[in-house]
Amino acid sequence: YIFVASTAMWTALELVEVEHVKGFAQTMRAAAFIGSIAMMNLEFYLLKSFVEQAITGEGVMIGGIHDHPMYWTKTKGYAMCTVCNEKIGQKTGGYMALQCRSCRPNNWGWGGFSMCTNCYRKHASKAIQSKSASETQAGILVGDKGPKVRDKLTITTYCKRVLVLLRPLAAATCFALV
Repeated sequence: YIFVASTAMWTALELVEVEHVKGFAQTMRAAAFIGSIAMMNLEFYLLKSFVEQAITGEGVMIGGIHDHPMYWTKTKGYAMCTVCNEKIGQKTGGYMALQCRSCRPNNWGWGGFSMCTNCYRKHASKAIQSKSASETQAGILVGDKGPKVRDKLTITTYCKRVLVLLRPLAAATCFALV
């Protein structure tokens, strides 16, 4: 931001230095400076929105509660949980909340959809305990014998799994590495 702001200020100062706009070349120079200020701000806005989208992660879908994906956000100002009608804060499990980006609140903060951490925990545990196929498949690895617990994947366990998978191809693998 500091780089974009400083280059925009430099461009503005260069534009101010054009004292008398005489001739076509001077007019085009002034127009180019004005256009470059607009393009710098547009570039900053697009880069900022790209970074925000890249770090937000995947949306959380909870069937029966809300139809759109919800994203974890830190609430700012006054926010109410739509499910339990409590003010989001220490009482509801912290200031992090699931908010829908499709359902936007109006200028006064009413509307939209927010879910506090406590309500999320309650409804997520109900979804795991439920036997319906649509809710059971939400982020749980299910085998023939029921849900499987995910092991913590470290570098060592990853390398062991690779070696087990490459065992049938040991001769070809050794030949390829040499």
